[in-house]
Amino acid sequence: MRKTLPTFISILCFLPNLVWGALPTCQPEHFGGKADGHTLNTDAIQKAIDTCAAQGGGRVELGKGVWLSGPILMKSNIS
Repeated sequence: MRKTLPTFISILCFLPNLVWGALPTCQPEHFGGKADGHTLNTDAIQKAIDTCAAQGGGRVELGKGVWLSGPILMKSNIS
């Protein structure tokens, strides 16, 4: 019984990594976003969030550069 608890806790700690690896990655560049420090990317970032959320969740990745954005609405299961 004492060995079972640490094993169970270890599984719980690594479970999110297994789940996130299977979820899609969405990039604002695919929706017209530009990391040039001049373009307002609010719509492109929001579309990436919405697309990942429609697929059940995922990760929105911003590429290298300077991303300008106004307010965005985060959704469940998005990182």
